[in-house]
Amino acid sequence: MVGLRRVHEGRNAAQRRGTDCPHLLAPNANVNAELDAPRMNAACGIYLINLDRSPDRLAMQNELVAELGLSFTRVHAVDGSALDFPHPALDEKGFHSRHGKTITPNELGCTLSHLRAIETFAKSDQDFAVILEDAADLSDHFARVIDAAIAQAHRWDMVKLNRRHSGMPVTVPPLTADHRLV
Repeated sequence: MVGLRRVHEGRNAAQRRGTDCPHLLAPNANVNAELDAPRMNAACGIYLINLDRSPDRLAMQNELVAELGLSFTRVHAVDGSALDFPHPALDEKGFHSRHGKTITPNELGCTLSHLRAIETFAKSDQDFAVILEDAADLSDHFARVIDAAIAQAHRWDMVKLNRRHSGMPVTVPPLTADHRLV
């Protein structure tokens, strides 16, 4: 999962849309009021990458995201198995130099899918994006964590969301009691 923010010059998008929302938790029409949980910031879109040949994963994510009272924009994934090599979007020598290996068709498909999701976000009026793959496992606190990250947006341009982190991460600020920005 990746979180991105749009960098604007001048007035922010909320002001351009004619709304002044200084509060963090903006209303989201799909949120289940019974959950008594914060609503995800309305300036944030969720973009789900999904292969056309994986309708079962799409159905699973529809159910999971709906249970959280959220919605997403589906991004049609690039099927790496259908790509021809050499591919015009790939600098094979540069990739090998940086990574010490040759890229696989599925890795290239994944990379192109994420670029497609970023392009979809760039064409939207959202200020923030969460890009998910269709195997993502979202916690019940997903919206709360995203809102907390957005509140700290001055500290980041892109965030990779993981349940585990190897090594010795340096915590910047805590986002919630159980989540940190590292």
